[in-house]
Amino acid sequence: MQLSKTIFRFLLVIISFLALVTLFLFPFQEPGTKGYVITVITLVIQVTFVLLMAVALYLDWDPFGAIEEV
Repeated sequence: MQLSKTIFRFLLVIISFLALVTLFLFPFQEPGTKGYVITVITLVIQVTFVLLMAVALYLDWDPFGAIEEV
């Protein structure tokens, strides 16, 4: 298995877990507070990373190929 796929899958699992925890805590935030804004920004960043990891896995991108050959 490629090193890149392993890293992308690991990051996908970790970021997905953190997004689920953040999503679970989202209903407890009061709209208009600083915590609410931070939660929304965090969710946007996490969803973006999940999408990027999914695209990288789908396209079979191998940025760590040179490291793996050593």
